[in-house]
Amino acid sequence: MTIIKNLKWGLRWGLIVAVAFTGMAVLVAIATGSESDPRGGPPLLNLVGFYFLGGVVGGSLLGLVRPVTAHKIGAIAVGTFVAAVLLSLLEYLFVIKDHWNSIDTFLVAFLSLIAGPVTTLMIWEGNSRIKKDASGTPRD
Repeated sequence: MTIIKNLKWGLRWGLIVAVAFTGMAVLVAIATGSESDPRGGPPLLNLVGFYFLGGVVGGSLLGLVRPVTAHKIGAIAVGTFVAAVLLSLLEYLFVIKDHWNSIDTFLVAFLSLIAGPVTTLMIWEGNSRIKKDASGTPRD
């Protein structure tokens, strides 16, 4: 596949995730009757902007390294890397007040090592069920 096709594929996935997260955020805002977190979190519009920025950045990274995702371990590594990049961006934009420190690094690493593999495996298993061949054997 060409790099352009891979980038389009990655951006499609990134935008699907952005739309899903936006939908959840809007539902929470409707349910709570507030578009901002009463605990001082970012307003809804800022979150939606981040979701789409993250979708473009994460999707582009995913598309660039798409060939690595052909194998489960490669997909997990890519998912963990993309999660680390996006969590770093989230931390930088919404959490850090003064400067990046070791706690920020720990949080990004810890959450990436959980979110990246779990999310990747969920997507992998969902795709495996869809792509079963006629004999019922899942793609590996």
